[in-house]
Amino acid sequence: MIATGGTRPTGRAPRRSGLVLLEVMVALVILGVAAAGYLALLQGSHRLVTRSREWSAAVRYAADEMERAKRSPPEWARRADTLLGGFPREVARQPWRTGLTLITVTVALPTGGHFVLRRVMATGQDSSAGPAPAPRERGGSDADAP
Repeated sequence: MIATGGTRPTGRAPRRSGLVLLEVMVALVILGVAAAGYLALLQGSHRLVTRSREWSAAVRYAADEMERAKRSPPEWARRADTLLGGFPREVARQPWRTGLTLITVTVALPTGGHFVLRRVMATGQDSSAGPAPAPRERGGSDADAP
């Protein structure tokens, strides 16, 4: 008998095209590592956003209290309170140089750290008259003053 155009049996199983189990497992491991890295990046980003919001709130609380302290009578030399969100705030007013008062507002962050805002103003100065003159550098003499 003569074979015409047929294939000969070789005794092997036909080759399957596609992915084998090992290739699928390697792909899943690579995908898992990439997903874990992405989740770590997302968590770090979330932590930075939360800290940024805390700092913004602390700056806002300090600025508000500074405006209130500049308008308050000198008898309010020292006050402390705790704000919404657990921000402890302290205000101190003390003589700085002749005719000047140093106002310090400190706001502590709930997660640690603190923000300090300091202003020097003339003693008895009305806040509508503008800010106090800036302090001169140390080492200058009174002859240099205008």
